[in-house]
Amino acid sequence: MEEEKQQIPLFRQSITKKQKLFGFVKYVTQAMSDSNVPMASKAITYYILLSLFPAVIVVGNLIPLLHLDKPTVISYIEFILPDDLHHYFLPTIVKVLSNSNKGVLSVGIVVSLWAISRGLNIAQMTMNEAYGLDINNLFAEQTFVNYVIRRTLAFLMTLMLLVIGVMAIVTFTFGQIFLNWLVPLLRIKSTLLDVFMRWKWPFAIVIILMIVFALYYFLPNIHLKFYYIITGSIITSVGLLGLSQLFSYYLKYFGSAWDNYGAIGAIIVFLLWVNMSVTIFLFGNAVNVGFAEAYGGPFLRRNTGKLTSYLKSHEKENN
Repeated sequence: MEEEKQQIPLFRQSITKKQKLFGFVKYVTQAMSDSNVPMASKAITYYILLSLFPAVIVVGNLIPLLHLDKPTVISYIEFILPDDLHHYFLPTIVKVLSNSNKGVLSVGIVVSLWAISRGLNIAQMTMNEAYGLDINNLFAEQTFVNYVIRRTLAFLMTLMLLVIGVMAIVTFTFGQIFLNWLVPLLRIKSTLLDVFMRWKWPFAIVIILMIVFALYYFLPNIHLKFYYIITGSIITSVGLLGLSQLFSYYLKYFGSAWDNYGAIGAIIVFLLWVNMSVTIFLFGNAVNVGFAEAYGGPFLRRNTGKLTSYLKSHEKENN
C-alpha cells in the first residue's frame, strides 16, 4: 500500500497541503543536491566570463563597420550593467569600441561561441542531473557522429539565443529611431512612441522570460510539459531583475569600499553578480524539477528526451 502511494504523484495524493508543501520542498532540495548547484554555478560563471571579453572585442570591431552610434550602444550597456559598475568598465569598453581591428574579429567570434557553448553544455549536464538522469549511461555509448550532432545542436541553440539577444538590443537601442522613421511613413499615430517608451521595461521582462523558458525547455534531455516550468521561469526572471537592482543599491551606498581595488574590485563584484545570477537560474531549474516530480511522479526521471532516445536507438540498429 505504501509503495502504491509513493507511485502516485505528490500533488494528486490525498494528503494535507502542509504535507504537499514539505514534499515539494524536499524535491527541490534533492534536485539542487543531485546537481551540485554551487560547483556548477562556478563552472558556468567561468565560461561566461571567458566568453565576455571576446564578445566585447567582436562588438567593438563590428560597430565601426556597421556605422552604429557609439553613445547609443554605451547607453544600452549602462542599462544592462548594475549602477556604479559603469565607471569601472566603460573606459575599457570605449577604448575597444574606438579601435577596430578586423584581424581579431574572427578569432573573437570563435572563442566567444566556443565558451558560450561550453557553458551551455555544463548547464545541460547540471539540469540533467537535477532531473535524475544518469549522465554516464545517457551518452556512454555514443559515437563520434552523435557527439558532433550534440555539439552542433548546442552551437545552434547558442546562435538562437544570440539572435534573440541581438533583437532585444536592436529594439532597445534603435526602437525609437525606427519608430520615428516609421510613424510618418505609414501615417501611424505619434502616440505609438509613447506606448513604446512606456512598455520598454515590460518588454525586457518578456524577453528575459522567453530566453529562460527556452533554456528550461530545450536544454534538459527529458520530456517536459509547459506548466512544469512556468513557475521556475517566472521565479528566475524576477530573481535576475531583482538581483540586478539589489546590486545597484548595494554599490550605490556601499560600493565605495571597492574603490581602493580599482578594476580588480569591479571584476570581483561582477563575478559575484554573474555567479548569483547563475545560481538563481539553477534554483529555478530545481523548482521546475519539483513541479515535474509533484505532478508527473518519480517515473518522469526515467523519461529521456526525444533526441537522446533517437540517438541511442540509432546506435543499437548500427550495432
